[in-house]
Amino acid sequence: MNTEISNQKTFAGLRANGAAFLINLSFFLPGAGLLLTIISLIFEKENSFVRSYSKQTLIMHILILISAPIWAVRFVGQYFFYLLLISAGVFQIVAAVASFMEKEIKIPYIEKIIDLFFID
Repeated sequence: MNTEISNQKTFAGLRANGAAFLINLSFFLPGAGLLLTIISLIFEKENSFVRSYSKQTLIMHILILISAPIWAVRFVGQYFFYLLLISAGVFQIVAAVASFMEKEIKIPYIEKIIDLFFID
């Protein structure tokens, strides 16, 4: 496989950095983004660059889904949920730009959660 990320292909025939960019942006598509992330994680077997961004985005989706019930708690829960949502959005935008520029970044503490759930 090519060492340059932009020359690597993915399961959909996209370049690896383009696929990772789209996966990161899928975070902003409720429902469909989660489905796209899961599909890319299932079908992408070889490209570790795309798989790492798929795992990272999937964990971010799961964190938002788990924290959604906290929003029902008055004041503190709502502020916590919005703070988590905004910070997750900022991290995903930074990750999308980095993936398009063929760089791999790790979102703080997400890597520990990925290691907990995934065996590679």
